[in-house]
Amino acid sequence: MALIEVSLLLSIFHQPYSVLLRRGHLEQYKVLDGHLLVGLNGSEYFSSNRICCDQCSTQTHRDDSVTYTQTALLPVLASPEIEHAISLALKYLKTRG
Repeated sequence: MALIEVSLLLSIFHQPYSVLLRRGHLEQYKVLDGHLLVGLNGSEYFSSNRICCDQCSTQTHRDDSVTYTQTALLPVLASPEIEHAISLALKYLKTRG
């Protein structure tokens, strides 16, 4: 299986955002004296008791079993007046420890 560098995938979010910004499409999302509202959502998208990698967070349970997880912060541009949100680049999270 070929591995893909995460930064290559994240670049997918930057180009459309730049185009929307340059063409003025983000103006309709501005609220509170011209600020953009960013909504944040966290998501655990992987969990296993056996499979892990260097990017996994770990949770040790009372019975000493370990769960490996991967989580991400998923930001979106939002406006109370618009039914569609615009996804921004996600941020992978790793628990320190």
